[in-house]
Amino acid sequence: MPSRKSNDIQLSALENAMQLFDEAAERLNIDKTLFEILIVITFSDILKVAFEYKCNMRIAVYMLANNRAGDVTMLRGIYA
Repeated sequence: MPSRKSNDIQLSALENAMQLFDEAAERLNIDKTLFEILIVITFSDILKVAFEYKCNMRIAVYMLANNRAGDVTMLRGIYA
């Protein structure tokens, strides 16, 4: 059974994440429900890459970002 201290740390981390979520939505001037949908879609994309290549989420984020940057470069060209 988890200790009270670990539960407090997890709760604190969750509170911090929710605060960051709210601040980001305000800075981007986006409705929170739309922002939440974007986060869920992005998380889903990362999870798909992680399962497909059997890697951890951190590596999957790098792979997805690199792939998306490459796609944009192909569309716009290197010097655009």
